[in-house]
Amino acid sequence: MPFLRKYVSATGLVHVPIRKAGSRDFATDSDWTPAAGDVKVSNGAINVSNILYLPTYDDGLWVFDLNGSTYWPSGAAQVIVIDSATKAVEDTCFLVESFGHNSANHKVDYGDGVAFGISRLASIYSADIKFVRDQANTQDEYIVAWSKNGLRVTSGITSPVLRITNRSAGTELRAGSMTQIASTGLYKWDEGTYRASLGEALIITAEATIDGATRQYSRLITRDSVQSV
Repeated sequence: MPFLRKYVSATGLVHVPIRKAGSRDFATDSDWTPAAGDVKVSNGAINVSNILYLPTYDDGLWVFDLNGSTYWPSGAAQVIVIDSATKAVEDTCFLVESFGHNSANHKVDYGDGVAFGISRLASIYSADIKFVRDQANTQDEYIVAWSKNGLRVTSGITSPVLRITNRSAGTELRAGSMTQIASTGLYKWDEGTYRASLGEALIITAEATIDGATRQYSRLITRDSVQSV
């Protein structure tokens, strides 16, 4: 199991016991004096290099300082201990991974006791597309409600577009700007030409700009899954 350290912080210190060569005991500073080349750091695959700061001994544990390492703190660091030919300690290795940032190995912030760092994860956008077959007015009616992280979005929605695509051929039949229903944050489109028919499905895609980026959500519409009128 890897050691976890906060992304981009001065906490790149890892305390590890190192076993004395040929013994069940852990090595102390009287057993081992780390020298250049004894400890290396890599990203787990390539580019192995000597650790910048040699480990020091503190109260039964060896302290490895990864600050300044090429692969720390922005990514995983594999620390490899291979002593010289006359070994004072057993060969060993361990993995250190970062957390608490979108660019870290683990995006969740385990040190955030309030929100667990969820607020720093990328937001999830979705759209609820409702389909109503209006026989009285001979049209199909669509209503779209946008959500962000499970909560309704009622403002800041621009360029709302509804796209109607034929499922069998993948041909886009219609693309038009939706209209907001008053100031509800709900958007509508009435379609009188390319209506859903028995035996054929349509792919309905809702598209809008929210928080500075284009968000898309699609739903398959078919009359075969609902009661025919």
